[in-house]
Amino acid sequence: MRSEPLRVGVIGFGKMGLLHASIASGLGVSSLAAVADPTTGVLDPLRRLKPVISVYEDYERMLANESLDAVFITSPTHLHASTALACVSAGLPFLVEKPLSARASDCEPLVAAVARTRLTNAVGYMARHADTFRKAKQIVDSGVLGRLVHLQATMYVSQLFGAGQGWRYDPAYSGGGAGVTVACALLTAWTPMDNPLKASSTYTAVNMGCLIRCGTNMACPAGTTCTSGSCFPN
Repeated sequence: MRSEPLRVGVIGFGKMGLLHASIASGLGVSSLAAVADPTTGVLDPLRRLKPVISVYEDYERMLANESLDAVFITSPTHLHASTALACVSAGLPFLVEKPLSARASDCEPLVAAVARTRLTNAVGYMARHADTFRKAKQIVDSGVLGRLVHLQATMYVSQLFGAGQGWRYDPAYSGGGAGVTVACALLTAWTPMDNPLKASSTYTAVNMGCLIRCGTNMACPAGTTCTSGSCFPN
């Protein structure tokens, strides 16, 4: 049995990176060994507070220099697939945050590499493992609801005032609107319920209409432009 904690690295030290880093540090069976992020302003406080943790601005240098047991990938969406592929090449098990990529085609080399190497991996759709969703599956499986023909769900985000800024609001980096970056957690939570549910449309407004994800059976709201099924302000 292994006596030393698992040495964990985190790539991308924003909100989700901080969350996964704190979990890795607090579990007892693992420890945060290294962090990589190109933003020096994010790394400087870590250098001062935790000098024992190795800090890199280039994640490839971290993978090459550090003796790690696992990696959390919490960088912006458009970097997920290439970063995960680098972990496969290094033989490092990884968890990559949702969604896996901005486009399905970007995932194909990664999926092939993981299938070939059988490397331990996961995509961070944690909602499907939450007690609430497990209970929902139990109720559905019991048959007490009968045949499900419609399911409605809503996702809220914390940024409510003013126009959103950053990579999440640029379709080239995020892959789309809230339906891709946030509400995809709900779509994956429905999947294990083994019912013929289909998301016929998603209409989620973020920042009071600053970013809208709309389904194919809905017209884009006035003043927006549709890009790959997502409406963005003109």
